Amino acid sequence: MTSEKRILKNVIVVCLTMLLLYTSFNGIRNLQSTINCTDGLGTASLTALYAGLTASSLFLPTLSIQKIGLRWTMAVSCIGYMIYIVCNFYPEFYTLIPAGVIAGCAAGTLWSAKAQYITVSALEYAKVTNKNKDAVIAFFFGIFFCIYQLNQIFGNLISSIVLGEGLPSFGDIGNATQDCS
Repeated sequence: MTSEKRILKNVIVVCLTMLLLYTSFNGIRNLQSTINCTDGLGTASLTALYAGLTASSLFLPTLSIQKIGLRWTMAVSCIGYMIYIVCNFYPEFYTLIPAGVIAGCAAGTLWSAKAQYITVSALEYAKVTNKNKDAVIAFFFGIFFCIYQLNQIFGNLISSIVLGEGLPSFGDIGNATQDCS
């Protein structure tokens, strides 16, 4: 496999991984205050998640990338998200709050490592293909966000199927009369 194809394949794998991870995570996150409303558990878990993200964003990404590298940082960070997702199968304060902090710490490292990985890959691709590096970086991030943003469509569709009455037909989309209170 040529270097060009290998670089593109690796970037696509990162994009698809983020798509799958965030399809499940955002689906749960978007419904957290609804499905875990008892005693404000869902809101508390999201608060823990974003507190962990805020507290760890300054030092944890740099430290983890330097110690274990970009790829391992992304892999370990994905595990942090998976812990939060799995803990939603047994939603209690003692499971979701720590899992929220772990996922928050994972978020800062994952997004930093992903951005650096795509940038480094784009620079390598630009060097191999003799293309403008700024254009290639923009192109690679365009590919990433095109694929990544599909998670909102898939996550909301799955949430709708799980909480609703299955897939709506196109004729029903404009005639929704469900009470969502």
